[in-house]
Amino acid sequence: MNSRYLTLVLVALCLITAWTVKRTWNHPEQSYAQQPDKLSGVGASLDVERVPASRNAQGRLLFPVKFLCGGIKSDPAMPEFGDPLTPGTYLTAINIHNPNQNVIRFRKKALITNPQGKPRGRVGRFVNESLEPNAGLEVDCKNIIDLLGGDISFPKEFTKGFVVIETIPATAFLDVVAVYTYKNIEPRPR
Repeated sequence: MNSRYLTLVLVALCLITAWTVKRTWNHPEQSYAQQPDKLSGVGASLDVERVPASRNAQGRLLFPVKFLCGGIKSDPAMPEFGDPLTPGTYLTAINIHNPNQNVIRFRKKALITNPQGKPRGRVGRFVNESLEPNAGLEVDCKNIIDLLGGDISFPKEFTKGFVVIETIPATAFLDVVAVYTYKNIEPRPR
């Protein structure tokens, strides 16, 4: 991936995150985290990860991308035992870029991962896609929920798992980058 392009994407995401946090601070009536009788303070984070490829038994390139989507609403001062992560809102955006000089076909599916000892999560069906040369595509939490059948109450319900991207033919290469954002809720000091 072109380093200039990646730098521009990172700067844009940082600006969007800063604007979102600033907007939340300036408009507390829009944010549960800013209701003074309940909670105060907001922390936000942004992480951008390049997703390495592996090969499946048929020799196709696979890009398994971890996703975290939705909110965990337990009291941040006393998270419930069994909460998968810290209370807050988690979002994932998967960016797929075709750096090739020809159209690339690929397919994608989503699957839910559940904790050990629980029934295995749902696995969506593969959906075929294609990208023109030097074109890109973003798969966000709404798209991931659609890949799973669309019956999850996003963003109220927290869902985690993988989006698996598989190239067709085996020689096709893609740039895949996962962007993770998180906004936590800090308890008000007592």
